[in-house]
Amino acid sequence: MFRFRQALLVTLLGMGAAALLIFPSEVAAAARESARLAFVSVLPTLFPFLVAAELLISLRVTHSAGRLLGGMMPRLFRQPREAAPVLLLGTLSGYPVGAAAARRLYEEGGCNAEQAERLVALCNNSGPAFVVGVVGAALWNSPRVGWMLYACHIAAALLSGALLAVGSPLPPASRRREVPKAGPLFPAFVSAVKNSAMTCLFIAAFVIFFGVVISLVPTGNGTAGALLSGLLEMTNGVTKTATLTLSPHLRLALQSFLIGAAGLSILCQVASVLDGSGLSLTPYCYGKLLQGAIALLLTLLLYPLFPQEVSVMLPITPELTLSGFALLAAMTVGSFLVSVGIVLL
Repeated sequence: MFRFRQALLVTLLGMGAAALLIFPSEVAAAARESARLAFVSVLPTLFPFLVAAELLISLRVTHSAGRLLGGMMPRLFRQPREAAPVLLLGTLSGYPVGAAAARRLYEEGGCNAEQAERLVALCNNSGPAFVVGVVGAALWNSPRVGWMLYACHIAAALLSGALLAVGSPLPPASRRREVPKAGPLFPAFVSAVKNSAMTCLFIAAFVIFFGVVISLVPTGNGTAGALLSGLLEMTNGVTKTATLTLSPHLRLALQSFLIGAAGLSILCQVASVLDGSGLSLTPYCYGKLLQGAIALLLTLLLYPLFPQEVSVMLPITPELTLSGFALLAAMTVGSFLVSVGIVLL
């Protein structure tokens, strides 16, 4: 079996290398489009949150905030109270900020390995800047639809996180008798920017790589093709579902599933964030598939409340108008300020 898998991998790599030589113009075009997506839409919304997550944990803000916000964490998610700000960041930021914050909390001693692995699945979510600003405003021409998708996405994350916690023991009342003192602000800020910049480079690399893969893989133009594209790279699949000849509520449900499941590209981003930590990705994979399925069902249930908001014809690509860019910028800045403000209360 091992030799078969090895031979299959070598064959696929050989086919991929041959495709790069046979279709150089298509590969270059896909790489350019993926790079534009990464550096224009994805990274500007993530970078401030990555810096915030690094700073808040490095400066030990999470311990103080856990006393105020963490009451639900032990009961619902079998997590220590200090995990509450990580959940907040993962809810308002975007992939893979929650995973980065969960790793930092684990390395600081705020949770054990089993809790951290579940925390990655619970807190690693898409932010409102993408769901509302790009999917809602640009694809559906309706921020209200975006808010509905975002509500389903977060509700599904919380439900799947609670289900993953079934059978796990309650965390002790206090995991740390003594909280290490926070270091100086300036070195912590420099370290946060440096680490966040490296994480952004990994994210951009995976977005570009999977954009090229999708351009070479014959995914097709139907529902199966859109789902396959989305399971490889979420943003690409969400965009493709906008062109399907399905009813609006089914297209919304498929987009909701893909945003929750996240896809292989984001899985690789999470793996790069957790590299060297010793944490397993298995709970994350189970959690994301469960979250996608729950988000799909919630979207079907809530759709009757928003039928008038859904356009009959959707744009082919998520091109943002000036107002769309303004909304995306406002969502990014607003979410960042709200997350920092609440954590610092």
